[in-house]
Parts: sequence; C-alpha cells; structure tokens
Amino acid sequence: MKIIAHRGFHEIYPENSFAAFDKAIEIGADAIETDILVTKDNQLVVLHDDWVSYRGESAYVNELTYDQLQEIDLGEGQRIPLLEAFYDRYYTQLPLVLDLKMVSGFPVFMEFMKTHKIDGVHLTSVLHEHILAAKESLSGITCSLNVVSVLPGTADWFHSMGLECASVFRGGLSATKLAQLSAKKIDVRVYTVNMVREAKQWADAGVEGIYTDNLSDMQVLRRRR
Repeated sequence: MKIIAHRGFHEIYPENSFAAFDKAIEIGADAIETDILVTKDNQLVVLHDDWVSYRGESAYVNELTYDQLQEIDLGEGQRIPLLEAFYDRYYTQLPLVLDLKMVSGFPVFMEFMKTHKIDGVHLTSVLHEHILAAKESLSGITCSLNVVSVLPGTADWFHSMGLECASVFRGGLSATKLAQLSAKKIDVRVYTVNMVREAKQWADAGVEGIYTDNLSDMQVLRRRR
C-alpha cells in the first residue's frame, strides 16, 4: 500500500511548500500530493485554497498575478511554488499526484502537461470533466476521480470511462464497496487517513494507497511490507 504525503509533510512545515515536500521525501513517502491552481496571468501554482489573504483583503487566486502571490509568506519564509519549479525539483525523485483545483484555466494546465514528461504522474480531482479530458488527451497518464462515496453503479461507470483508479473519502468506503471497485479492476486510494490503526485496516483490505497528513506515524506500516 502506497503512503502518499497529502500536501507534503505539513505536521511542521507549511502545506504545499518546498520545505514540506522535502521533508516528506526525507521521511520516506511513496509519493507526494499537491494541488494546482491558475493565476490571473496564467501561471500554474501549487496551492490548495482558491482564495488567499492579500494585503489584508481576501482575494481569489485567479484575481492575482504570480508576482502578487509571491508577497504572501506561507510561514517559515516559504513562498507559493510554481508548478514548473515543483516539477523540476521532484519529478525525478518520486511519483507525483496533482489534484486539479482550477475551475477556470484548465487549458493552461493541459498545455503544460503536453510539454512535460508524465511517467509517474497521477492526476486526480473532484472536477470530473477535467480528469476525463486529461485521460482522453494525455496518452499513458494515470487518473482518478475524487468521490465522497461509492454508489450503486459507480464501479460500472468508472470502468466504462476507462478509469483505473478511484480516490474515495474514508467515510464513504466499505468492504463491500471496495469489492465492487476491485471486481472491475479499479484501484482505490483512500483519503485522508491519519490514524495508524485505520491505515492497517485499509492495507489489509487491499487498497492501493492512502493519503495522509500523519506521515510520521505511518512509517510503522513499512515494517509490515
């Protein structure tokens, strides 16, 4: 079972910062997950929330330029990274999971992906139209849809779309639902699992991976491999 560092190691460092990702790699994450948004000047940035506090006012990320976003201190002197810089730093080190958060600006992301290597990159999102479009356009890319629960017919729908993976909220998955997905050869990643005893249960159940904010404690699972 893969242990995926959700937004890096942000038990200490600011989430989605280079410091958090560097620490996740040092500790031994199997992959790192991050979130992608697009700025006003069409720059792809690594950031979860689509709004920020800028000069004492709230603003959406797509209302600000990248240079304006660079005025924001994430903490510990860390700044909001560009996806290009994130790729340059981590692509050759371990698998990357990119969670697409942009409502607008998706074509900018697609142009980026078409000019970069995609081996070991996994795309996921609650914006299902983005994932289906990426799956169709990027040959060989692996993708998953983020879903809160597995409903009757979900496994058949995933299978019909050619999707090989589902990212499912921990509270919306059961052994029966996992079996339904597995029967269609759909791998399952569970989010967000922060308790070791629950992680062990998912590992025994046969999920492909978990997203966790508690990377330190999850290292005990390595002894079971």
